[in-house]
Order: sequence, then structure tokens, then C-alpha cells
Amino acid sequence: MTGFGFPPFETSLLNTPLGLTENIGLLITGFVTYYYPNKRCLMQFICNVPAVIGSALIYTLPSSARVGRLIAFYCTNFTNGSLPMMFALTTTNIAGQTKRSVASAILFVGYSTAFIIGPHFFITAEAPRYNTGFLTMTITFALAAVMPGGYFLYMKYLNRRKASNLATLGDEYAHVENEEFFDQTDKEQRRFVYSM
Repeated sequence: MTGFGFPPFETSLLNTPLGLTENIGLLITGFVTYYYPNKRCLMQFICNVPAVIGSALIYTLPSSARVGRLIAFYCTNFTNGSLPMMFALTTTNIAGQTKRSVASAILFVGYSTAFIIGPHFFITAEAPRYNTGFLTMTITFALAAVMPGGYFLYMKYLNRRKASNLATLGDEYAHVENEEFFDQTDKEQRRFVYSM
């Protein structure tokens, strides 16, 4: 906030709405995905659209537009509503204890690595505008908005393929009771249905 031209005390106060935008994003995504199944990818997209717009506005607006840049910065925090969706899809769509544990660990390492690398894009020499940092935010938020669409299409394809294979097998493959507890991966379970 000091980069927007506000003094330190005002900066502390102006940080408060960041929590509000984050909570709004989390509550909306939680509500929608609780009552409407298979909307996780859609909610990831919706949460990242304000973040893309906000970071693009911070990057393009002149330094004199302090209030506009500040409001745009608040919009970037809506992206946090998409994080639980990403973690939920990982644990929901991967079956088998070992496979799920490895996938969750990879996701956590990637998530943590991003938090370590991210601040390095805010180059001190570019203060107070930090063009590289906000351009990077715009690009990564755009990717975070678009990639769930590809994931959605892939999961839809896998579900269709599994349904087709089951139809081909017919009565040859009877349902095995408690199959979901056999510690088989999602690929091995023929009746596993992917969430989106």
C-alpha cells in the first residue's frame, strides 16, 4: 500500500478490506459448490476473473489514480476463493491412498514454492509501480482462470470414456460391493466418477 502513495498507518488500515474480499470469495465458492455439484472448475474461473482485472488495472493505471489502483488491488484477493476448489479436486479425483498422498504432497510443494518465488518478481528497482510483479500476477491469474476449463473438459472426457467402457462390458463387469475401499486408483476403479 505504501507503493500506492499512502503513509504507513493508513496502509495498515487500508489492508483490512483484503480480508473482506477473500472471505466473500470463500463464502460464495463454498455456498455454490455445496448446493450445486460439479461447479468447482467454474468457481475457480469466476474467482480468478476479478483477480485478472484487478492486477491488469494496477499494471496499467497511472500512479496518480491511487484509489482506483487500491480498489483493483482488493479485487486480486478474490483468487483465494479458488484455492479450496483446487485442493478439493485433487483429493476428490484421485483414488488410492498412495497416489492421493503423493499428489497432495506435489500440490503442496508447488503451492509453497510459488509463495517463495512470487515476491522475487517485485523488483526493488521498479518501486513503487513494480511493473514486473503486477504483470506476472496478471499472467498467473489468467492461467489460473483458464486452466480449470481444460481440466473440466478432460474430466468430462474421462467420465464419458469410463461410461462407454462399462456399457461395452455390460453384465460381464458386475458391481463389486465396497470397491471404493479397495485402495485402487481412480484409473483402476471402473466405476469411479470424476468431479468437476
